[in-house]
Amino acid sequence: MRPWDYLKAFATGAAALALNLLTLVLLVLAYSQLIAPGHAPEFYTEAAPRIGSYSAPIAGALIIFALVWLLSHRRPQRNAYAFATATFVSYFAIDTAMGLAATPASELFRAPFLFGMGGACIAALAAAFIATQRKA
Repeated sequence: MRPWDYLKAFATGAAALALNLLTLVLLVLAYSQLIAPGHAPEFYTEAAPRIGSYSAPIAGALIIFALVWLLSHRRPQRNAYAFATATFVSYFAIDTAMGLAATPASELFRAPFLFGMGGACIAALAAAFIATQRKA
C-alpha cells in the first residue's frame, strides 16, 4: 500500500466511528420519540450508554464491513488486508482515545467494548476477504 492509502484507511476508520456515533444518536432519538416519549432530557442521557452498549458493537461491525468492502472492491490493486487492518487500527485507536478521555481504563475495557472491537476487526478482515474473492 502507498502512504496515501494509509491516510485513506485512517479516514475510513474515523468515518466508521462517526457513523457509529450517529447511529447511537438516531437510536436515542427514536427511543425518545417512539418508545418512551415525555421524559426529562436526563432520562434519555442516562439511557444512551445502555442503548449504546448494544447498538455500538453491532453497528460498528456492520459499518466497518461495508466501508472496507466498498473501498477494497473499488480498488482491486490495493492490498485489501492491509487496508482493512489499517482501518481497524485507526477505528480502535480513535475510539479508545475518546473512551479514555471520558472514562477510566477499568471502566472502558469491559466486555461490550472488547466484543465490539473484536467484531469490528473480524468484520474488516471478512470484508477484505470477500473483496479479494470477487476480484479473482
